[in-house]
Amino acid sequence: MSSLEFITSLGKNISLRNKLLLIILIASNTALFIASTAVIIYDRQSYKEAMQQEMKVLGNVIAQRSAAALTFQDTHLAEENLHAFVKKSTVMSACIYDDDGVFFAGYDAGHPDYICNQIEPVMESGFKADYYLEKEDILLDGSRLGSLLVTVNLDDINQRLMRHIIVVSMIFLAAGAVTLFLGIKLQRIITGPIDELAAVARQIHSDRSYSLRVKQITNDEIGQLVIAFNDMLEGIEDRDLMLVDAKKNLEEIVRKRTAELREAQNELIRKDRMATLGQLTAVVSHELRNPLGTIRTSMFTLFNRVNIKDESIKHIFDRIDRNIVRCDSIITELLDFSRIRALQHQKTSLGNWIKLVLEDLDISKDISVVLNIDDSLEVDIDRDLFRRVMINVIENAEQAVNSHVGNKNIIVECRVNNNRTEVIITDTGPGMEKDVLPRIFEPMFSTRAYGIGLGLPIVRQIMLQHGGNVDIESEPGIGTRVVLWLPSHARHVSQDISLSASHGS
Repeated sequence: MSSLEFITSLGKNISLRNKLLLIILIASNTALFIASTAVIIYDRQSYKEAMQQEMKVLGNVIAQRSAAALTFQDTHLAEENLHAFVKKSTVMSACIYDDDGVFFAGYDAGHPDYICNQIEPVMESGFKADYYLEKEDILLDGSRLGSLLVTVNLDDINQRLMRHIIVVSMIFLAAGAVTLFLGIKLQRIITGPIDELAAVARQIHSDRSYSLRVKQITNDEIGQLVIAFNDMLEGIEDRDLMLVDAKKNLEEIVRKRTAELREAQNELIRKDRMATLGQLTAVVSHELRNPLGTIRTSMFTLFNRVNIKDESIKHIFDRIDRNIVRCDSIITELLDFSRIRALQHQKTSLGNWIKLVLEDLDISKDISVVLNIDDSLEVDIDRDLFRRVMINVIENAEQAVNSHVGNKNIIVECRVNNNRTEVIITDTGPGMEKDVLPRIFEPMFSTRAYGIGLGLPIVRQIMLQHGGNVDIESEPGIGTRVVLWLPSHARHVSQDISLSASHGS
């Protein structure tokens, strides 16, 4: 693995701030290393060239002074010359050889590796492995008398190199510290906006809130990144809101569709029951009403022809008549519920008409009927059907009040409320339990020991025909409140409805 690959793999696991510091340190120290190395190499080469030039001059001077010693074969003079001129501590040896290459005179610094050989070695001037050799010919009037070999060690150059390395190392440490300090301070220009962007991204991931935005600090590439990030968040937020709205709409659609399906199912069940009830009603009315009429006619004939003085026998005849009327009423209810006729609308003064209906009812004297009605309200109703509605509701209220111990009150009100004309019948009976209330409009459902449970279904059916409905509230132990409402607007009238017209209904 190369150094670049190593640095790349290392950078995968460190933060952006540390990556920037690492890049700055590597770049600055690399540049400093290259510059320092170049300076050291240049200095070393310059120093070697200066030393080579110096040794050449020194060798030339010694060679000239040694020419006389070689001519007169004066070894003592040659050694004096060598000792006199070779005083540099770096000179390890200086050797003079005659023209035949035989050692003539020499100087050495006592180092065993640098003593003069007896035979002149075949070497040329220049830098060797660990020393420098300067070779000069000794001439006299152009004739070669011998040669001079001066050996110089490289301690000065090596020591100079070590000093440079120490200085450069100190510079490296100082520069690294300064670079690190400045890098920590200046890298915030880059990492600051990125840190803020990362913090917002983490908060969005944690809170799932796409309404957050990153503040744009710079106009460079990071600033463009922030703009693009905010645009992305805005798009996600818009889509998120659209999804939320779509979910709400879908839930509402599903709720409506479910309600419609449930209503359709209930309607199918109701129609099926109505069809069954219609068939049953046709049979009952045909098979029972005629025999009941015959029984009642025969009973009246027998009652009129027989002189009945016994009150118990008379009571039996009354009981038979009441039950015949009751059976006929059941047949009438079945026919009313199974056959829906067209409405015959008549403009009716609602308050006066309600009073006439109450007068026709034989309400127990133990019950207090309280009227709170507006005699000036006018509505368009089918008087026959609406009369049936009022009778059914008030008879239910009367039966509820009679079955309850306590105040026996029935309150009848009529009013205009929210563009609805309302007739409200409130009783102080025992009320209904919560599990009973949802089923009161089901045909054939009844909580009483007698009756077939068609009273309230007929009431609702007639109110729906009129475009209105019936609302019922009940509290156990408190009573029941029935609201019959019509959607038409009530109007004030100045005249009362006549008694004959009311009886005609």
